[in-house]
Amino acid sequence: MVGHYYDSMLAKVIAFGRDRATARRRLWRALDETRLGGVDCNLGFLCSLLDLPAFLSGTHHTGLLKDTWPEGWRRPTLTDDDRASAVVAALLAARNGNPADASPWQSLGAWRMTTQLGRPGTATRYLRDDSGALTAATVADDGTQITVRLNDTYTQVFDAADWSDGVLEHTHAGQTEMRTIWVRNGSVSFWRYGNMHRIEVLTPEDALLGAPVETASDDVSVTAPMPGIVTDVRVRPGDTVTAGDTVLVLEAMKLLQDLKSPRDATVLEVRHQAGDTVDGGAILITFGSRDS
Repeated sequence: MVGHYYDSMLAKVIAFGRDRATARRRLWRALDETRLGGVDCNLGFLCSLLDLPAFLSGTHHTGLLKDTWPEGWRRPTLTDDDRASAVVAALLAARNGNPADASPWQSLGAWRMTTQLGRPGTATRYLRDDSGALTAATVADDGTQITVRLNDTYTQVFDAADWSDGVLEHTHAGQTEMRTIWVRNGSVSFWRYGNMHRIEVLTPEDALLGAPVETASDDVSVTAPMPGIVTDVRVRPGDTVTAGDTVLVLEAMKLLQDLKSPRDATVLEVRHQAGDTVDGGAILITFGSRDS
Protein backbone atom coordinates (compact mmCIF):
# COMPACT_ATOMS: atom_id res chain seq x y z
CA MET A 1 0.00 0.00 0.00
CA VAL A 2 1.32 3.43 -0.97
CA GLY A 3 0.48 6.07 1.60
CA HIS A 4 -0.12 9.77 0.92
CA TYR A 5 3.24 10.81 2.39
CA TYR A 6 5.35 9.45 -0.46
CA ASP A 7 7.03 11.74 -3.00
CA SER A 8 4.79 11.57 -6.06
CA MET A 9 7.68 12.39 -8.41
CA LEU A 10 9.12 8.96 -9.12
CA ALA A 11 11.54 9.99 -11.88
CA LYS A 12 12.60 12.73 -14.26
CA VAL A 13 13.00 12.04 -17.96
CA ILE A 14 15.17 14.45 -19.94
CA ALA A 15 15.91 14.30 -23.67
CA PHE A 16 18.17 16.38 -25.87
CA GLY A 17 18.81 16.75 -29.59
CA ARG A 18 20.23 19.04 -32.23
CA ASP A 19 16.83 20.75 -32.53
CA ARG A 20 13.46 20.88 -30.79
CA ALA A 21 11.85 18.27 -33.05
CA THR A 22 14.62 15.72 -32.43
CA ALA A 23 14.52 16.27 -28.67
CA ARG A 24 10.72 15.92 -28.65
CA ARG A 25 10.84 12.65 -30.60
CA ARG A 26 13.46 11.23 -28.24
CA LEU A 27 11.49 12.32 -25.19
CA TRP A 28 8.25 10.82 -26.57
CA ARG A 29 9.97 7.50 -27.28
CA ALA A 30 11.59 7.43 -23.85
CA LEU A 31 8.23 8.02 -22.17
CA ASP A 32 6.46 5.47 -24.36
CA GLU A 33 9.09 2.83 -23.56
CA THR A 34 9.06 3.47 -19.81
CA ARG A 35 7.46 0.61 -17.87
CA LEU A 36 6.01 1.33 -14.43
CA GLY A 37 3.79 -1.19 -12.69
CA GLY A 38 1.84 -1.21 -9.45
CA VAL A 39 0.69 2.42 -9.38
CA ASP A 40 -1.05 4.74 -11.80
CA CYS A 41 1.15 7.35 -13.42
CA ASN A 42 1.00 10.17 -15.95
CA LEU A 43 3.13 8.64 -18.74
CA GLY A 44 0.17 8.52 -21.14
CA PHE A 45 -0.77 12.12 -20.38
CA LEU A 46 2.79 13.30 -21.06
CA CYS A 47 2.85 11.47 -24.41
CA SER A 48 -0.45 13.11 -25.37
CA LEU A 49 0.93 16.49 -24.34
CA LEU A 50 3.98 16.08 -26.57
CA ASP A 51 1.67 15.32 -29.53
CA LEU A 52 -0.38 18.53 -29.24
CA PRO A 53 0.01 20.86 -32.27
CA ALA A 54 0.72 23.80 -29.94
CA PHE A 55 3.60 21.91 -28.33
CA LEU A 56 4.91 20.76 -31.71
CA SER A 57 5.01 24.34 -32.93
CA GLY A 58 6.34 25.77 -29.66
CA THR A 59 3.29 27.99 -29.16
CA HIS A 60 2.02 26.34 -25.96
CA HIS A 61 0.94 28.53 -23.06
CA THR A 62 -0.20 28.27 -19.46
CA GLY A 63 -3.84 27.75 -20.44
CA LEU A 64 -3.12 24.95 -22.93
CA LEU A 65 -4.23 22.05 -20.72
CA LYS A 66 -7.55 23.64 -19.81
CA ASP A 67 -8.23 24.63 -23.41
CA THR A 68 -7.33 21.18 -24.77
CA TRP A 69 -9.00 19.01 -22.12
CA PRO A 70 -11.70 21.14 -20.43
CA GLU A 71 -13.19 17.99 -18.86
CA GLY A 72 -9.84 16.43 -18.06
CA TRP A 73 -7.44 14.23 -20.02
CA ARG A 74 -8.57 10.69 -20.86
CA ARG A 75 -6.44 7.67 -21.65
CA PRO A 76 -6.11 7.19 -25.46
CA THR A 77 -8.22 4.38 -26.89
CA LEU A 78 -6.87 1.47 -28.89
CA THR A 79 -6.33 1.97 -32.61
CA ASP A 80 -6.99 -0.40 -35.51
CA ASP A 81 -3.19 -0.72 -35.89
CA ASP A 82 -3.07 -1.99 -32.29
CA ARG A 83 -5.80 -4.55 -32.95
CA ALA A 84 -4.25 -5.76 -36.21
CA SER A 85 -0.86 -6.21 -34.56
CA ALA A 86 -2.47 -8.08 -31.67
CA VAL A 87 -4.24 -10.67 -33.83
CA VAL A 88 -1.12 -11.25 -35.98
CA ALA A 89 1.05 -11.74 -32.87
CA ALA A 90 -1.45 -14.22 -31.39
CA LEU A 91 -1.71 -16.30 -34.55
CA LEU A 92 2.05 -16.31 -35.14
CA ALA A 93 2.63 -17.34 -31.52
CA ALA A 94 0.27 -20.29 -31.99
CA ARG A 95 1.93 -21.24 -35.29
CA ASN A 96 5.41 -21.04 -33.78
CA GLY A 97 4.45 -23.62 -31.21
CA ASN A 98 4.52 -21.41 -28.13
CA PRO A 99 3.58 -24.01 -25.46
CA ALA A 100 1.17 -21.59 -23.81
CA ASP A 101 -0.65 -21.05 -27.10
CA ALA A 102 -0.38 -24.39 -28.86
CA SER A 103 -4.09 -25.01 -29.40
CA PRO A 104 -4.71 -26.19 -32.98
CA TRP A 105 -7.94 -24.17 -33.02
CA GLN A 106 -5.97 -20.92 -32.76
CA SER A 107 -3.61 -21.53 -35.70
CA LEU A 108 -4.21 -20.42 -39.25
CA GLY A 109 -5.78 -23.09 -41.42
CA ALA A 110 -7.28 -23.45 -44.87
CA TRP A 111 -10.23 -25.66 -43.97
CA ARG A 112 -13.48 -23.83 -43.27
CA MET A 113 -16.87 -25.47 -43.71
CA THR A 114 -18.43 -22.26 -45.04
CA THR A 115 -15.41 -20.86 -46.91
CA GLN A 116 -15.18 -20.91 -50.69
CA LEU A 117 -12.48 -22.94 -52.41
CA GLY A 118 -9.32 -21.16 -53.51
CA ARG A 119 -8.87 -19.15 -50.30
CA PRO A 120 -6.21 -21.04 -48.32
CA GLY A 121 -4.97 -19.84 -44.98
CA THR A 122 -7.98 -17.72 -43.98
CA ALA A 123 -9.09 -17.46 -40.37
CA THR A 124 -11.58 -15.33 -38.44
CA ARG A 125 -10.93 -14.07 -34.93
CA TYR A 126 -12.74 -11.77 -32.52
CA LEU A 127 -10.83 -9.24 -30.45
CA ARG A 128 -12.14 -8.30 -27.00
CA ASP A 129 -10.47 -5.24 -25.46
CA ASP A 130 -10.45 -3.95 -21.88
CA SER A 131 -13.88 -2.37 -22.36
CA GLY A 132 -15.42 -5.70 -23.40
CA ALA A 133 -16.11 -4.55 -26.97
CA LEU A 134 -15.73 -7.16 -29.74
CA THR A 135 -14.03 -6.46 -33.09
CA ALA A 136 -14.19 -8.98 -35.95
CA ALA A 137 -10.89 -9.71 -37.71
CA THR A 138 -10.39 -11.72 -40.90
CA VAL A 139 -6.79 -12.87 -41.41
CA ALA A 140 -5.40 -14.24 -44.69
CA ASP A 141 -1.91 -15.71 -45.01
CA ASP A 142 -0.41 -16.51 -48.42
CA GLY A 143 2.98 -17.54 -47.04
CA THR A 144 4.70 -14.18 -47.58
CA GLN A 145 2.09 -11.64 -46.47
CA ILE A 146 -0.50 -11.59 -43.71
CA THR A 147 -3.53 -9.41 -44.47
CA VAL A 148 -5.80 -8.33 -41.62
CA ARG A 149 -9.26 -6.86 -42.21
CA LEU A 150 -11.22 -5.41 -39.29
CA ASN A 151 -15.01 -5.05 -39.37
CA ASP A 152 -14.98 -4.83 -43.17
CA THR A 153 -13.62 -1.25 -43.00
CA TYR A 154 -9.87 -1.41 -42.24
CA THR A 155 -7.10 -3.43 -43.88
CA GLN A 156 -3.41 -3.74 -43.05
CA VAL A 157 -0.79 -5.91 -44.77
CA PHE A 158 2.13 -7.37 -42.80
CA ASP A 159 5.13 -8.38 -44.94
CA ALA A 160 7.67 -10.91 -43.62
CA ALA A 161 5.95 -10.94 -40.23
CA ASP A 162 7.48 -12.87 -37.35
CA TRP A 163 6.80 -13.07 -33.61
CA SER A 164 9.41 -14.40 -31.20
CA ASP A 165 10.25 -13.82 -27.54
CA GLY A 166 7.67 -11.07 -27.15
CA VAL A 167 8.62 -9.06 -30.24
CA LEU A 168 6.50 -8.69 -33.39
CA GLU A 169 8.63 -7.77 -36.40
CA HIS A 170 7.35 -7.02 -39.90
CA THR A 171 7.95 -4.82 -42.92
CA HIS A 172 5.61 -1.93 -43.72
CA ALA A 173 6.14 0.58 -46.56
CA GLY A 174 9.68 -0.73 -46.99
CA GLN A 175 10.60 -0.13 -43.34
CA THR A 176 11.17 -2.81 -40.70
CA GLU A 177 8.96 -2.25 -37.67
CA MET A 178 9.35 -3.92 -34.27
CA ARG A 179 6.90 -3.88 -31.40
CA THR A 180 6.96 -5.51 -27.99
CA ILE A 181 3.86 -7.70 -27.61
CA TRP A 182 3.39 -10.49 -25.08
CA VAL A 183 1.12 -13.43 -25.89
CA ARG A 184 -0.20 -15.99 -23.43
CA ASN A 185 -3.22 -18.28 -23.81
CA GLY A 186 -4.70 -16.08 -26.52
CA SER A 187 -4.36 -12.93 -24.41
CA VAL A 188 -2.18 -10.23 -25.97
CA SER A 189 -0.59 -7.51 -23.84
CA PHE A 190 1.35 -4.45 -24.98
CA TRP A 191 2.24 -0.95 -23.88
CA ARG A 192 0.97 2.14 -25.63
CA TYR A 193 1.27 5.74 -24.46
CA GLY A 194 2.81 4.53 -21.21
CA ASN A 195 -0.16 2.29 -20.35
CA MET A 196 -0.62 -1.47 -20.47
CA HIS A 197 -3.40 -2.70 -22.76
CA ARG A 198 -4.78 -6.21 -23.08
CA ILE A 199 -6.71 -7.80 -25.96
CA GLU A 200 -8.20 -11.29 -25.94
CA VAL A 201 -8.00 -12.99 -29.34
CA LEU A 202 -10.98 -15.36 -29.57
CA THR A 203 -11.92 -18.08 -32.02
CA PRO A 204 -15.44 -17.79 -33.47
CA GLU A 205 -16.46 -20.65 -31.19
CA ASP A 206 -15.22 -18.83 -28.08
CA ALA A 207 -16.86 -15.58 -29.18
CA LEU A 208 -20.19 -17.31 -29.84
CA LEU A 209 -20.19 -19.10 -26.49
CA GLY A 210 -18.98 -16.10 -24.52
CA ALA A 211 -21.08 -13.24 -25.92
CA PRO A 212 -24.58 -12.72 -27.35
CA VAL A 213 -24.97 -12.36 -31.11
CA GLU A 214 -26.11 -8.78 -30.70
CA THR A 215 -22.57 -7.70 -29.75
CA ALA A 216 -21.59 -8.10 -33.41
CA SER A 217 -23.85 -5.20 -34.41
CA ASP A 218 -23.79 -1.48 -33.76
CA ASP A 219 -26.56 1.11 -34.07
CA VAL A 220 -26.13 1.57 -37.84
CA SER A 221 -25.59 -1.95 -39.15
CA VAL A 222 -25.85 -5.68 -38.59
CA THR A 223 -22.64 -7.64 -39.18
CA ALA A 224 -21.91 -11.35 -39.41
CA PRO A 225 -20.63 -12.59 -36.02
CA MET A 226 -18.60 -15.30 -37.81
CA PRO A 227 -18.24 -16.86 -41.29
CA GLY A 228 -21.48 -18.43 -42.47
CA ILE A 229 -24.20 -18.74 -45.09
CA VAL A 230 -27.15 -16.37 -45.29
CA THR A 231 -30.27 -18.55 -45.21
CA ASP A 232 -33.03 -15.93 -44.97
CA VAL A 233 -33.33 -12.17 -45.43
CA ARG A 234 -36.51 -10.78 -43.91
CA VAL A 235 -36.31 -7.10 -44.88
CA ARG A 236 -35.88 -4.93 -47.96
CA PRO A 237 -34.51 -1.39 -48.39
CA GLY A 238 -37.09 1.09 -47.16
CA ASP A 239 -38.67 -1.24 -44.61
CA THR A 240 -39.13 0.07 -41.08
CA VAL A 241 -38.05 -2.16 -38.21
CA THR A 242 -38.24 -2.13 -34.43
CA ALA A 243 -35.36 -2.88 -32.09
CA GLY A 244 -35.15 -6.65 -31.65
CA ASP A 245 -36.83 -7.57 -34.95
CA THR A 246 -35.09 -10.45 -36.76
CA VAL A 247 -33.81 -9.04 -40.06
CA LEU A 248 -31.59 -11.88 -41.29
CA VAL A 249 -30.84 -15.52 -40.47
CA LEU A 250 -27.26 -16.83 -40.68
CA GLU A 251 -26.16 -20.47 -40.65
CA ALA A 252 -22.80 -20.97 -38.95
CA MET A 253 -21.32 -23.97 -37.17
CA LYS A 254 -24.50 -25.93 -38.03
CA LEU A 255 -26.56 -23.43 -36.05
CA LEU A 256 -29.15 -20.93 -37.27
CA GLN A 257 -28.63 -17.49 -35.75
CA ASP A 258 -31.30 -14.79 -35.81
CA LEU A 259 -29.60 -11.42 -36.36
CA LYS A 260 -31.74 -8.61 -34.98
CA SER A 261 -32.15 -4.90 -35.60
CA PRO A 262 -30.21 -2.91 -32.96
CA ARG A 263 -32.80 -0.11 -32.85
CA ASP A 264 -35.97 1.37 -34.35
CA ALA A 265 -34.84 2.29 -37.85
CA THR A 266 -35.34 2.26 -41.60
CA VAL A 267 -33.43 -0.28 -43.68
CA LEU A 268 -31.01 1.48 -46.04
CA GLU A 269 -29.09 -1.40 -47.65
CA VAL A 270 -29.34 -5.17 -47.82
CA ARG A 271 -25.86 -6.21 -48.97
CA HIS A 272 -26.35 -9.99 -49.11
CA GLN A 273 -29.09 -12.38 -50.17
CA ALA A 274 -30.07 -15.91 -49.17
CA GLY A 275 -27.40 -18.37 -50.28
CA ASP A 276 -24.48 -15.92 -50.02
CA THR A 277 -21.36 -17.02 -48.13
CA VAL A 278 -20.06 -14.21 -45.91
CA ASP A 279 -16.94 -13.60 -43.83
CA GLY A 280 -17.01 -12.85 -40.14
CA GLY A 281 -17.42 -9.11 -39.64
CA ALA A 282 -19.05 -8.57 -43.06
CA ILE A 283 -21.68 -5.82 -43.02
CA LEU A 284 -25.00 -7.43 -43.94
CA ILE A 285 -27.63 -4.71 -43.46
CA THR A 286 -27.35 -0.97 -42.78
CA PHE A 287 -29.90 1.30 -41.11
CA GLY A 288 -30.88 4.94 -41.00
CA SER A 289 -33.30 6.91 -38.86
CA ARG A 290 -36.97 6.40 -39.55
CA ASP A 291 -37.08 9.96 -40.90
CA SER A 292 -34.44 9.21 -43.61
